[in-house]
This record gives sequence, structure tokens and C-alpha cells, in this order.
Amino acid sequence: TALGLLRERYSEGRSGIEVLQAVARHYRQDPRHPAFARLLVTGETRPDRVGEIAASRIPVLFKPVSPQKLREAMLAAVFAARAPRVRALKAMT
Repeated sequence: TALGLLRERYSEGRSGIEVLQAVARHYRQDPRHPAFARLLVTGETRPDRVGEIAASRIPVLFKPVSPQKLREAMLAAVFAARAPRVRALKAMT
């Protein structure tokens, strides 16, 4: 399972949410529920941006992030992305 690990804001004005949605569309996947794992890392604390991040349902870590927390969040994101496929395979057997 692939993992898209992005920061929330880029200098070009695009958000990490927009980048992840564009990647999903590029691979002809549903941007709300792609087959790849997603994780945002941000220092953003403005309520409107935090609300937008929460509404995207993309897992997020707020800086500062320890290496251990990052590793745990990455594994959790990958396992969560794999779960629907594992359930589908089990249903077929």
C-alpha cells in the first residue's frame, strides 16, 4: 500500500488536501476514499483550516511530531487503507 505523506500548505498556495485529491484523480480513484494511505503533517492552528482538515477525513498530525508518533501514524494510515481490501478478499472466500 502506498502512503501519501504531505504537509498541509505549499508555497504555491495549494493545500496538502488538494494535492492528495489530485493524486487520487490522476490514478482514477475516488478523492474522498482512494486506495492509498494518506497523512497530513501541519503546524496550522487557525480554526477554519483545522475545520477543513477535519472535514477531509484525512489523518493529521500537528507539529511538532516525534519520530515515534510519525511512525505510528504512518503505520495506522497504511493499515486503515488496507482494511477495505482485506474485508473484500475475506468476503470472496
